[in-house]
Amino acid sequence: MRSVITGSGAELAQPLQLASKRNRDESRCIKTLHQALLVSPPLKQFLAAFSSTTGIVLRFLHVGSGQRELLQALRRHAFCAALVNTEQERLRCIERLRDLLARVTGSGIPEKSASICGFSYFGVTLRARGSTVGTLLAGPVFYRTPAPKDWMRVLHRLSNADPSMRDARNAYFGIPMVSHGRLKGVISLLSMFSEHLSESAGRLLISTADAEPVCVTFAKKFILEKCEERLTVAQVARCVSLHPDYFGKIFRNATGMTLTEYTARVRVEKVKDRLPERSFRIGEVAFAAGFHSLAQFNRDFKKYAGLSPSQYRVSLLAGQH
Repeated sequence: MRSVITGSGAELAQPLQLASKRNRDESRCIKTLHQALLVSPPLKQFLAAFSSTTGIVLRFLHVGSGQRELLQALRRHAFCAALVNTEQERLRCIERLRDLLARVTGSGIPEKSASICGFSYFGVTLRARGSTVGTLLAGPVFYRTPAPKDWMRVLHRLSNADPSMRDARNAYFGIPMVSHGRLKGVISLLSMFSEHLSESAGRLLISTADAEPVCVTFAKKFILEKCEERLTVAQVARCVSLHPDYFGKIFRNATGMTLTEYTARVRVEKVKDRLPERSFRIGEVAFAAGFHSLAQFNRDFKKYAGLSPSQYRVSLLAGQH
């Protein structure tokens, strides 16, 4: 009787353990992607260009940003930095941003925060692998030009309620004013860049990171060079002189992906590069990239690109006109 109960429990536990492992790998992979995005030149350049062109402060926040990250985001603007010096206002502002990020993540569409002293923040989600990786958070912005009476109303909320607080006053009136018409254009710009980053996320994920183990770097290079061939985990592990099981754990811990998943991602990126060439059939491109089964290719492509191969080709060709 005891062995039957134990066996039944093990059978029930196994799917849960596999699901838990997949969730951990997915979480690790998203974290790896977020770290890669933070140091990627396109993101850095766009954040700087957006802020200098529009006057609106822009930052990239990862999923699950805590109080510390939200407070850092608020302190990027001089007036907000003064405002959050009191505990009551600090908690109020953080709650506004936390609510905004939750709504952006939940809806997947641009959202704006509740009013903070008459101004707001707005956010645009960044997705990859079918999951939200982070949020492009912009603000603070006014939707109408503030008047002197607005300043007098918020003055008492500062830690040092002195009407002659010149720096805080200048910072308050220096917050950009964005009309509703202009706001649509700004959000459209952020959305287009978010789509561009999502598209390049796959390449960022398979790129080499400086801090990863040397054996992982060598294995990535080997896969990039040999992905058109039939590859096995044993072959890749052999190229770095390690046991397949042991190296598989090292690779997964460093990248959040299994060797099989990484190889599939590399092949999908190669296919994406050649899909605009209409002289080749999709199947021909898939086999040339190293896939040996169209069914597996279609599953992998939809999983990592978010569209079927034919839908992806149509979207690319439509963008050329």
